Amino acid sequence: MEYLLNARQTKEVDTFSIQLKKIPSLVLMERAALSVTERIISYTQDKKIESDKLKVLCVCGHGNNGADGIAVARQLNERDIKCDILTVGDENKRGTDEYELQLEIARNLDIQVRNNAVFDEYNVIVDAIFGIGLSRDIEGGYKQIIEEINAFKNDENVVVAVDIPSGVNASNGHIMNCAVKADITVTFGYNKVGIVLYPGADYVGNVYVSNIGFAKEAYKHTGVSARKITNQDVLELPQRDIHGNKGTFGKTFIIAGSENMGGAACMVALASYRSGSGLVKVFTHSNNRNLILSHVPEAIIECYNNENEHDALEYAQLAKDIESSIDWSSCVIIGPGLSTSKRAVQIVECVIDKIINTQSKPFIIDADALNIIASDENLKAKLRDYIKRTEIENKRTNVIITPHIGEMARLTKKTIDKIKSDPVDCAKEVSKEYGIICVLKDARTIVTDGDEVYINTSGNAGMATGGSGDVLTGVIAGLINDGGVSYSLVKAVALGVYIHGKAGDFAKSIYGETSMKAMDIAEAIPQVFKDYR
Repeated sequence: MEYLLNARQTKEVDTFSIQLKKIPSLVLMERAALSVTERIISYTQDKKIESDKLKVLCVCGHGNNGADGIAVARQLNERDIKCDILTVGDENKRGTDEYELQLEIARNLDIQVRNNAVFDEYNVIVDAIFGIGLSRDIEGGYKQIIEEINAFKNDENVVVAVDIPSGVNASNGHIMNCAVKADITVTFGYNKVGIVLYPGADYVGNVYVSNIGFAKEAYKHTGVSARKITNQDVLELPQRDIHGNKGTFGKTFIIAGSENMGGAACMVALASYRSGSGLVKVFTHSNNRNLILSHVPEAIIECYNNENEHDALEYAQLAKDIESSIDWSSCVIIGPGLSTSKRAVQIVECVIDKIINTQSKPFIIDADALNIIASDENLKAKLRDYIKRTEIENKRTNVIITPHIGEMARLTKKTIDKIKSDPVDCAKEVSKEYGIICVLKDARTIVTDGDEVYINTSGNAGMATGGSGDVLTGVIAGLINDGGVSYSLVKAVALGVYIHGKAGDFAKSIYGETSMKAMDIAEAIPQVFKDYR
């Protein structure tokens, strides 16, 4: 697992290390510069650029990020790599103490310091204009320099960002009017939220997190903004219990698929089995029986129909059947392909009533079930009341919702643009309002219980295809159902999102982004567990 910090937390790590642990600022700066220097050398060697043909320009602002850049220039020159310094900003305005000292050292060593430069004379540009402290839009001369750097960038030249590309907000990934587009970003100590979230993620290139000597576990004193699941977390999944049986590994109850719309139910069921569930039962419209059995013959099938929707006795029997299967299960899914018909509404109402009285197992609310709840204030109120009661009884909620951006907009009555501008805060707000775990699906899926936040980085654009979300829901269910998983529920859900993305990446390697479909992702799940478990 990788910790992600915002700008404030990063500054506090720096302060904690320097002021409380007495690690000299210049020591940290030297190690930071060294990590950038080594990355430049390694990268250019991979591109087969000979050192005697390497010419580097460090573009430096007047803050500590610029001081880092000047130190990089000095270290490169020490290795006989030609590197000049271009200072940007008001020359009459004093920089930070570290900047002024690094500049004096560079001049004492006869390193070329310029206030203008022709970029075409160089093949590597080091961006050290602004660091993680940037909080205003970039304009004027700074904007012009950044535009020149971006014009310089091509297949032959390399742009390296020090800590973060200038213009990317370290806390949220917003672009502050303009930003450097880097090939490489070497960030220090911990990764940053703004580097992981879009649109910032489009500007960072290949990211390397460098240990520069901050006090060990400084984040415990500053807090973390978010976490990122990595391959290591998957590798740490325990092996299945050799003494287990199909009941040991969980029973998933899936309520999915409306009349002649059984595809979603198929994909959820298959993904749930592929991700660890020992037994899967599907409650679906009777017209979907044969389709599901042909694709997932291992599944147990129970059916309903849309006849006599207004018959009280029939609804009572429907509710009884659903409640019985919920009692049988260890995890419940409702929503994929369910539609928003009268019968679907009845089913959702029945499940919500059962959630209110059942707190011992996870409920995953997805797709059409979310849309039904979004349009029914009474159902929303029931969920809020349930959360209040769990808090009073000091119990953790087991309810998980998995909206994409459009479904989140319907649920919260916010615009899509508003949600996209701050997806983390939006997901946290919903989690806290309803006391649930929220999986906000997008290019960077957010998983949160209102306190812990996970930002997913696996997956690819080919996964933006119908049914991919159904596969995700099945993966989450299978993972949290597996008796061998001991993580907290929110981390287990985040791990499910990551595994789903890794399966998508494997499917991409076979079919490409354009041609892959949701079932390809489901069929790729075994490869992930084979490689990492």
